[in-house]
Amino acid sequence: MVQNYFVLEEDAERYNQFRPSVHLELINRIGAYCAEYTPFDFALDVGCGTGHSTYPLQHIAEQVTGVDPSLAMLAQTRAGAGIEFIHASAEALPFPEKHVDLITVGLAFHWFEPSFFLKEAARVLKPEGWLVVYNSWMTGIMVDVPGFTDWVRQTYLERFPNPPRRKQTPEVETLSDFKTVRSQDFELSIPMNAAGLAGYLTTQSNIIQSLQTECLALEEVTAWLETNVQPYFGSSTSRDIQFGCKMTYFQHIVG
Repeated sequence: MVQNYFVLEEDAERYNQFRPSVHLELINRIGAYCAEYTPFDFALDVGCGTGHSTYPLQHIAEQVTGVDPSLAMLAQTRAGAGIEFIHASAEALPFPEKHVDLITVGLAFHWFEPSFFLKEAARVLKPEGWLVVYNSWMTGIMVDVPGFTDWVRQTYLERFPNPPRRKQTPEVETLSDFKTVRSQDFELSIPMNAAGLAGYLTTQSNIIQSLQTECLALEEVTAWLETNVQPYFGSSTSRDIQFGCKMTYFQHIVG
């Protein structure tokens, strides 16, 4: 069984504080690739979380809405002119048919029931509308510090193994209403200090699962993480952490 761990208030607060901002770079890539369609009239961010993936859409769309099933995550968002947030699931989108120009799903598709979501996406998208599913993840590489990768694999993930999750992008057999237009893989390097890296790790689903199921104290886990990662920084206050990114563009089939 796949469980979404990002539903508690304390987890949402950490997510909002410590998740690195990769979304602007990825949304700008969408805008560049779909330049002939921009600015979109209406963009929908599904699984928006605390809004990190939603705000950048204002650069490429006139009206932006983020939806998420977690009230705790939505409590961290800020609505404003041209942007709103709605409590809703990916499998039951509260919009009429052929209403949306662009749907983005950032770091969230693996928490959805894919067949139900894709039917909803096809329903609300306009003909030839776009669905872009993207993910980013820490690769385990600290630039110029090879020993960090061994720690991630042999210590961190052994102590806090990843929970079950679904595929991160739609599978071909589920795409009867869409055609795959483009898939892109690349890396980004994000500077972090030791406290920021430890904080980021506490926002990952493997840590959250352990906190919830093993009754661990967040303070103790954070202290363990900081103690473990600090030696890899040496005399540097900041190190570049490599993140892998994958973006897949789908277009709604007319008919």
